[in-house]
Amino acid sequence: MVMLNEIFDQKAIQDLKIGEQLPYDVAEDLKIYMTQDNDFYRRNLLPHMSEIQAAVQKGGKYNKRMLLPAVEKAIPEYLKKFDIKKRPEDFMDQTQKMECITSILKAEMENFRKGSY
Repeated sequence: MVMLNEIFDQKAIQDLKIGEQLPYDVAEDLKIYMTQDNDFYRRNLLPHMSEIQAAVQKGGKYNKRMLLPAVEKAIPEYLKKFDIKKRPEDFMDQTQKMECITSILKAEMENFRKGSY
């Protein structure tokens, strides 16, 4: 029988540890990825932003959860792009996802009012 540490070096074993917190604000970093990665932004975030802008311009309310599918789509892409050894379902809890959404909306509120989308 082969032991795990005989196959992987210590760095690889450390990378396999799931559940440790990352040394930065994951909600803010995911927000930056979602808004700065042109391909992701155009395919996934922009359509939702247009819907929210329409609601804001009409003076109506919008549900922040409209962006939840975009956040959930961003997580596996973000993990893959930056080679983060976490499972998508363990990367962020619901509170962190909502923090990410709130941060995106707060940053874009003036653009919604101007009609930039």
